[in-house]
Amino acid sequence: MMCFGIQLRKLGYCLWALSIVGPAVSEFSTLQAQVLGPAYDVEIKRPFLMPDFVVMDLGPDRIGMTQLFASELQRAGFKVTSAAQAQKLMVPLSQSSNQAAIALELYQMLDNIRNVDSGALPMKVRQMRKIARKSGIGKGYRFRVTAGMEEAVRQGVLIMLPGNRIAIAPDSAPPLVTEEAEAWVPPTAYKFSFNYVYRYSLTCGETCSEVYASLNDFRTGEVLASLRFDQPRIASACKNEIVHKLIEDLTRRGTVRVTAQVEANARPIQTVAVIDEGGEDCHRKSSQAWADEIATALLGQYAVVDRSNVDALLKEQRTSLEVTFDASEFVEAGRLVGAEGLVFVKAGCTSGRDEIDVKMTDTTLGTVCWSMHGENADATILVQRLEEAREAR
Repeated sequence: MMCFGIQLRKLGYCLWALSIVGPAVSEFSTLQAQVLGPAYDVEIKRPFLMPDFVVMDLGPDRIGMTQLFASELQRAGFKVTSAAQAQKLMVPLSQSSNQAAIALELYQMLDNIRNVDSGALPMKVRQMRKIARKSGIGKGYRFRVTAGMEEAVRQGVLIMLPGNRIAIAPDSAPPLVTEEAEAWVPPTAYKFSFNYVYRYSLTCGETCSEVYASLNDFRTGEVLASLRFDQPRIASACKNEIVHKLIEDLTRRGTVRVTAQVEANARPIQTVAVIDEGGEDCHRKSSQAWADEIATALLGQYAVVDRSNVDALLKEQRTSLEVTFDASEFVEAGRLVGAEGLVFVKAGCTSGRDEIDVKMTDTTLGTVCWSMHGENADATILVQRLEEAREAR
C-alpha cells in the first residue's frame, strides 16, 4: 500500500508538472514559429495617390527580382517606366509639339499614306508609331506619338479598329489645334528602389533572406513607404511570394481612393454647416477632427457656418446634447442658423485603412446633394475630388 501510495504521489506530481509545463511549451512553440517564420513589414509614411508612373532601374539583377517587382507593380495598377524615359516625361511639351499639334501631324501623315496607297489603311498601331517616329513626329518619342494618337482619337479624327489597327475616321476634318497652350502640370511620379540578400532554397531554388525597398516621390525624394522582408535559413518563402506579398500590402495600406457623386438635380447651395457623426479612423483621429479639416477645405466652395452656432441652438431646444446622433435634429438646427446645406462627416477604420464618408443634405428639401467616400485620403484630396465632380456634372 505504501508503494502504491508513492506511485500515486509520483503520478500526481507528474500530472501537476505537465499542467505547468504544457502551456509554457505551447507558448514557446508559438513564439518559435513567429521567430522562425518569414517577416513582412510595410510602413506607410504618407498615404499616396496612384501616380502617373513609377520609375525603376530596369536593368537585370542576380535572381530576377527587378522583373518580378516591375510585373507585380503593373498588376497592382502602377505604370512602370525606366529612369531615362521618366526624365523625358518630366519635361513639359513645347507649344509646337503639344498633343493636338502631334495629332495634326499624325493625321497629315496618315492622309498622305492613304493618298499614295488607298489600301494602306487601316494599319497596325505599332507600324504607325514606327513610321511617325522615323518621320520625327513628337520629336521621335514613342510616348509623345501615343499621346498625339490618343488626342486624335478623342477628337474623333482617327478611329481604333479591332486587331489594334488605326484608320482615319470617315468624313473627318483635321484635328483642332488651340493657339493657347494649357498650363503644364508635372506628372505625379514615384521611384521604387530595392536591394536584397539572396540565398539558395531547397523548396524554390534562388530566393531572398532579406529584402529592403522604398517608394519615394520622384521629384522631392520624400519617402512615401518603406518595405522590409527577412526570413531565417529554416524558412523557405520563395521570391515570387515575397514580392507579391510586399506589393499587395503596399497597395492595400498605402494607396488613396476617393469616389465622389454629385446629384444632377441638386439646387445650388451657398452656405453650409459641417457636423461629425462620431467614430474615429485607424490612427484614432476623431470624426470631429475630420469635420474641422473638411470645413476648412470647403471654404473655397462654400461659406461655412460655425459648428458652435448649431450646438448652441440644439442646447436651447433640449436640456442637454445626447450622445446618440440624430440627423434630423441637426438638419433642422442647420436650417435655423442659416445653413442651406448640412455636411455630415463620419470616420472609420477597415482592414487598416482610414475610411471617411462625407455627404451634404439640403436643409430645406432634405435631399442629398452630394456624397464622397475616401480611403487613406486627407481632407484636401477629398474636397479636390468633389470640386472635380461638380465641374464635370
